[in-house]
Amino acid sequence: MSASPMPKLGDVIAGKYRLDKVAGEGGMGLVYAAHHLVLDQRVAVKILLPDAASADGVLERFAREAQAAARIQSEHVARVMDAG
Repeated sequence: MSASPMPKLGDVIAGKYRLDKVAGEGGMGLVYAAHHLVLDQRVAVKILLPDAASADGVLERFAREAQAAARIQSEHVARVMDAG
């Protein structure tokens, strides 16, 4: 099975997040500055690179990272609003 292509700037993903610009990148994925169309809020969206997403254990690690980040309550850390 081939990996899904990376979304492009301006794309709307999950029916509610419009990707406005690349805010950062790492070895496993990209972070986009985005707009939550339903809540009318600026958000960050992290998306795994196709090659990384297909590697063994990466999706589970990504889910654990989201769960751990969601437990952090600080005005200095972005709040996790969604995962999946």
